[in-house]
Amino acid sequence: MDDLSPDQLREYEEYAQKGPLWKKVQCAFRDELIDKDGLHHAASTLKLLLDKHIFAENVKGFYESLTRAQTTSWMILKHWYDGQYQHESLSRSAREFIDFLHITEAPTKWYTVDDFPYTSSSLYHTMMIRLFELEFYPRLINFSGEQDEVHMSWKELASMLRRVREEALLHATAQRFGFQHLPEQRRKGKPVLGLCSSTLEPCGWLPEFEDPTQMPYYVWDIAMRKTVVVSSLTHVPRYTCISHTWGRWRVPNTFHRVEGVPWPVPVNTRFDVHKLPDIFAANKWTTPYLWFDLYTIPQNGSKLADEEIARQHIIFRNSSAAVAWISGIQSWDKLSNGIEWLALSYLQHTSSPDLYDVKGALETVLDARNPPLETTGALNDVKEEEESATLQNQVLDKSSYTLYPGAWFTSLWTLQETFLCPHMVLVSQDWKPLQDKAGCIVTLDNLIALEQYALQYIRYSKFSDADFSDPSGYDANASWRSTQSSHTKPTGLPADVQEIQALITMTKASDWLRPSPISVLVLGNMRTCTESRAQAIMCILGTTAWYTKHVEKYGSRPPDKYLVLGMYPLPFLQEVIRKFGAAIYLTTKGIANCDEFFQGIDSDILSGSMLPFATGHSSRSVGSPINNFTRDDNEDHPDVSAWELQQDGTVRITRAGVLTASDYRYNDPQHTARVMDCRQERSSLEEVRLSEWLEQQPETHARFAVAVARDRLTLHGIILEGPRSTSAGTQRLLKTGIFTMPTLLFPRSSRVDWIVV
Repeated sequence: MDDLSPDQLREYEEYAQKGPLWKKVQCAFRDELIDKDGLHHAASTLKLLLDKHIFAENVKGFYESLTRAQTTSWMILKHWYDGQYQHESLSRSAREFIDFLHITEAPTKWYTVDDFPYTSSSLYHTMMIRLFELEFYPRLINFSGEQDEVHMSWKELASMLRRVREEALLHATAQRFGFQHLPEQRRKGKPVLGLCSSTLEPCGWLPEFEDPTQMPYYVWDIAMRKTVVVSSLTHVPRYTCISHTWGRWRVPNTFHRVEGVPWPVPVNTRFDVHKLPDIFAANKWTTPYLWFDLYTIPQNGSKLADEEIARQHIIFRNSSAAVAWISGIQSWDKLSNGIEWLALSYLQHTSSPDLYDVKGALETVLDARNPPLETTGALNDVKEEEESATLQNQVLDKSSYTLYPGAWFTSLWTLQETFLCPHMVLVSQDWKPLQDKAGCIVTLDNLIALEQYALQYIRYSKFSDADFSDPSGYDANASWRSTQSSHTKPTGLPADVQEIQALITMTKASDWLRPSPISVLVLGNMRTCTESRAQAIMCILGTTAWYTKHVEKYGSRPPDKYLVLGMYPLPFLQEVIRKFGAAIYLTTKGIANCDEFFQGIDSDILSGSMLPFATGHSSRSVGSPINNFTRDDNEDHPDVSAWELQQDGTVRITRAGVLTASDYRYNDPQHTARVMDCRQERSSLEEVRLSEWLEQQPETHARFAVAVARDRLTLHGIILEGPRSTSAGTQRLLKTGIFTMPTLLFPRSSRVDWIVV
């Protein structure tokens, strides 16, 4: 490492800290690691770690050094190796092959993951084999900063690690629930495993190593039934955060004294604030303390209260557990039925038919219902818009449905808490946790992962042969074929499953599984907030400087006025842009009434076409960020940093990397691009050369394809459109699409004079 520059050395240290598990093992047990090549090295490293795991107390420091992502990856690999939730024959064969690789001293061939037995029998099994290879296979990393066709850079490996770890974790979640719902497992009388999160790294853009000793100022002592100052305790307390919503039901200017709470508590019409101490004491908790905002944040608008609001990301991240109190839910029974069906369906569509008796188990599930429901997963090419709207109205408004986007699912404050703790346990009105039929607690991210993967593979099974030996290839092939077909929606789903599907679709909850900072703003567009929207989400974005500066200078929180598009203060958004860069411009937003704009009539509904939110929450749908685009993985075009967001939501651009345009060719690319047209009358996703796509558009408008960022293989850009300008001066444009294309080079910078509304 002596020949590395300071920057390269820092990159190497990050690699050693956050990289694959074999590197962590090498750093910790260098003298015990046998020097081998390829999968033989991987097998021996795994065996060494398994041996160490038996004597866990002797390697406590090693496990404490692992990041959350590494710990999670090791956990699910260990479950797979031990056969915790798959057919024993598959895990036994994997163990035997790993033992063979470990003891073979003079191999006669170069073994690959394709040599593992039974890779075509189970998608979960093969995904775990791929994760094993990625975590324990020794790769040489290029730290030079120069292009290398052979060796990955650490940035490239980090991106691959995150992607494969996420995929493996989501498959492990669905497999676990499916396996424990099999009749033979149910007869054993207990869940396969306890509580397990399905999210790899919540808010991974925040500083990873928060000081675990940073605590809230106050916590609620359950046994003593009172609020206590954390600094007065003789130990660092373990506490559970309770996420709930009450602001919309607040009784104006009405406060009550609650015994044990040192300040008057606001009254609301949703629950009785006096009864909660008894309720807390009557329930079983895994921690002796709670963090419940009404009892642990002073409700007097004091400076301490403002400081605690700005520290919620620390409070939630350092909690030992988190609970979402869905106070409008009386019973989880119907939801448990849907979970069972989804779990077994995932197993059915990702395993060989002879591996598990899933069909029989599903028939048993359906026989228990009256009347029986179709479960074939048949697909329908009819959009059924009226039926869908009716379902949404029922899910939103009808109390007959168990779970719906009611108060908790539509609050902006709970959105922040969900991003911080997606592994929350959902509890009903009477504080009963959501459990599946096997008795296992289902966390929020478990529920989302199960719905997403079960329905995805029901759909994929119609478009691809069931060969699971190449998970990435299977997914890519099935995904592409499904996008080319009009038969894309599983129909005949049980009502309980439709309910879960509607909830996750309407709330865009799938974004929580692979979170990105821009998705916070996208999902925030769908949420309600009675006070400052920026203050409700600033902690999860890590953009609190604008807030703390104001509190330090004036002794109070910033006023909620002069808002961009009526949503967020300009200083807050400017801080977001400085931190996350071009990603903020790479969302899709449905554009209607374009003709009014092109005729010179500015419309409020078109304002902020560059931004990932719209005027008035829920007024316009905003698409999720493409591939959870973040600055950590990508490089912004140099011109983007000079783009200026204005108070009215427009963006002032004086220089841009124009790739091509309707009137002339700047850097006419030869590669095929994927173009997402956001105009509602032409909404589409096309694969076409940009120059050809521009030529197909009406000649009455000027259009520009502008590069904003790139990763290793892909250029990301936006489509700007507006009336043709016949004179010099500022040209007003509208963002009407985004595109991606394979290329390594940015287009050159061009001087422009644009205002993008």
